[in-house]
Amino acid sequence: MWQDKGIIVIGATAGLAESTLMHLAEQGASLVLHGRNKETLQQLQNKLPDSASTVLVQGDVTDPSLGSQLWSALQDLPGTPFGFLCFVGIPGRLAQDEWTPQALSDIFAVNCAGPLLLCRHWAEQMRAHEHTGNAVLFSTMQANYPFEGSLPYSLGKVALQHGIQILAKEVGNAPVLRVNGIAPGVNEAGMALASIQRGKYQPYVDDQRIPRYGTPQDILQAVSFLLQPDLYMTGQTLLLDGGFTLRRDQA
Repeated sequence: MWQDKGIIVIGATAGLAESTLMHLAEQGASLVLHGRNKETLQQLQNKLPDSASTVLVQGDVTDPSLGSQLWSALQDLPGTPFGFLCFVGIPGRLAQDEWTPQALSDIFAVNCAGPLLLCRHWAEQMRAHEHTGNAVLFSTMQANYPFEGSLPYSLGKVALQHGIQILAKEVGNAPVLRVNGIAPGVNEAGMALASIQRGKYQPYVDDQRIPRYGTPQDILQAVSFLLQPDLYMTGQTLLLDGGFTLRRDQA
């Protein structure tokens, strides 16, 4: 499905990303892999099939020049520019006496402003070159339910979901560009893994408020759906949490 299609991947070294990127590479997609750490990026690149066409871009998502670097790298890869994936997120685990406007602003920049501006740059370039394509950004279940103590993290992700709608509305005309999101729940990878290991969410599995924890395979299936070239959906965020936010407060 994605053979000869180029995809920019922001936060490619995130825990939830690897299975999805392996699948895309096996399907013939060309990948621009972005991350903050060069060594970790190279380790990811080495895990992908030898036949995969990839290029690495190291940088900070808040760097105004990163969008141009990513587009230039995409142009150097074989295939037609098509996709934009953003797995970026930092948890914002701060003690409440550390909740300052500057601290929250720094977290917001990574979890919302940087990703949205990078996606907007991608969309502008796609339109200028008359390419159709799909973008998928990652939010969180905490943007869809008022979790106590989550303000530093969820603030940016709530705004991200609204930003997804705005971008989808702005770029939806021909050439068709679709912008959607995924809001994962408790997954056995990524940021939630440490909380699972501490037993934080085990009671919810034990009493079957959620049937199991999420897996990278769940993420792969959702991304694959949202990257379909003929997708009949835009401006939406899939809540992929196994029913956690729906039943969290049930006794």
